[in-house]
Amino acid sequence: MVTSSDLRTEDQIQTMYNEHCRSLIEYWRGDPIMHGGYFADSEPDASYTTAARHASALLAREAMIDDDSRVLDIGCGFGHFLMFIAERFDCVGEGLDLSEEHIEFASARARGNPRLTFRQGSATELPYAQGSFTHVTSQDAFYHIPNKAALYREIYRVLAPGGTLAFLDFLQPSKAAPDQDRENTYAALGWTESYSLLEYQQMLQSVGLEIDLARDLGSHVKQTYHLLGKDTQRYAVTAPDPDEQRQLMDFARVCDDVKKGVDRREISWGVIVAHKPTSAGEM
Repeated sequence: MVTSSDLRTEDQIQTMYNEHCRSLIEYWRGDPIMHGGYFADSEPDASYTTAARHASALLAREAMIDDDSRVLDIGCGFGHFLMFIAERFDCVGEGLDLSEEHIEFASARARGNPRLTFRQGSATELPYAQGSFTHVTSQDAFYHIPNKAALYREIYRVLAPGGTLAFLDFLQPSKAAPDQDRENTYAALGWTESYSLLEYQQMLQSVGLEIDLARDLGSHVKQTYHLLGKDTQRYAVTAPDPDEQRQLMDFARVCDDVKKGVDRREISWGVIVAHKPTSAGEM
């Protein structure tokens, strides 16, 4: 079995998510979510599922998605974000994910909505013509992708001139932590490479995108993993299989490590919005 500490290639990432797909669906009682939560000032004590929907609302709002949008969601997982915006807009959405299991579930979930489609594939070799989308979005997926330079070049290519990239992702604010501590924390999350908020902006600018928004949301990811840890511990008590119990308790410990990592400034989370200039040529 591939574990998060083994994640160095797209094949390994794909295998891990395929292996864990069914248990995630069961854990979330048929409505799986795989991204951080945003805790609005008006609901600081919101549940994780409520905060996850707030995160989708934040991303849709900052991206300025509307009825005329053509949206590509990279690392779409179980299709949560595209289903969310389909409830609110008449836009067209395409989801891309490495995991065939994710795509199968998302496609079944969206059946009956001709505006949503899902496809298995790599974000570093996007199977779309240049200028195909007005928006590219992602939630907590880019940190898994080893070749980030290829990812951003491909995003630039498939965005229409004036198009928007909007995503939420893990950040590494500081590289001052002891190497082993840092490696253990990142291995638990399955990071392949990490950037600070500034480094993310510089990388996007290097491929020709212009930054509209870059905001650190570290307190939100800490609260996300606080709630996930509590929920996981409760679920582990009722799990009938000893191996499943052990895996759940391992994840609960990962949640504690993430919270400590946020306090040490080794881990954060943020939202970034950028656009392709209207006069842009192709790279």
